[in-house]
Amino acid sequence: MVLLITGPRWPALKWNLSDFNEDSKDEFFLINGHPIFTHEKELEHTSLSLDSSPEAHQDNNSQNQNPLNKDFDREHTTNTSKVVWDSSIVLSKYIETLVALSKLDLNSKRVLELGAGKGVVGIACAILGATVTLSDAPEAIPTLSEVVRLNKLNASIPSRGCIERVVALDWISCSQEIFAEDLAHSPFDFIVASDVIWVDWLVEPLIKTLAGFMNQTTIAYLAYQQRGARCHPLFLKSMQENGLKYNIIPFQDLHPQYQLGDTIAVYRLEKDSIV
Repeated sequence: MVLLITGPRWPALKWNLSDFNEDSKDEFFLINGHPIFTHEKELEHTSLSLDSSPEAHQDNNSQNQNPLNKDFDREHTTNTSKVVWDSSIVLSKYIETLVALSKLDLNSKRVLELGAGKGVVGIACAILGATVTLSDAPEAIPTLSEVVRLNKLNASIPSRGCIERVVALDWISCSQEIFAEDLAHSPFDFIVASDVIWVDWLVEPLIKTLAGFMNQTTIAYLAYQQRGARCHPLFLKSMQENGLKYNIIPFQDLHPQYQLGDTIAVYRLEKDSIV
């Protein structure tokens, strides 16, 4: 087996695993002073097998690369969706920083999170005022729905947004009808995603789905830890083919305590007006 990976194999940024006690907010990951609860301890983060990490599936010859291997795909999706990965922490704190500096206003804005996992980035956006749709594969929806319930974001409260929907979204089977319906109803102002690039056969469906939900005014933020030699060129190629332009946020603009240098990059994407 050849693992074509870079960077740490496990989350490196601290995420609280102690018992929940809302009176001790210093122990929690905070967005705008509000803790985000995920029940990470109960979901047995530390007992996941090595092959549950996204990096472990970069073998050139492994049958696990086959998108038709449904049993593997369901188990893999379920396991990885129970972990708070570093990219979600980096992106959440970057968005919080933009809002604090008045460089971003999420009040009443519609946000879609792709591959939400435990929904940390989407929940952060809701705390900062956005109306958020969380999406992931069907296998991840029970965990995602429970996290939304724990954070009491299923209805608007003063000075905060809400999670308006938790939906199952399969990038491979996404149709143009789904995109057209959502865009016609009310376009998303922002799309966020973190640590969603780890196996090569999902890169093109992901970027096609991302682009499908965007119009000329939508901004996407994607936090990305380069994990495989094949994925990165596919990522760049797919963005070009789907009419997306991008820039990489300078590391010094990220939250100083919640970043990992050049290990995790944050991309800002938008539709290319000349396409």
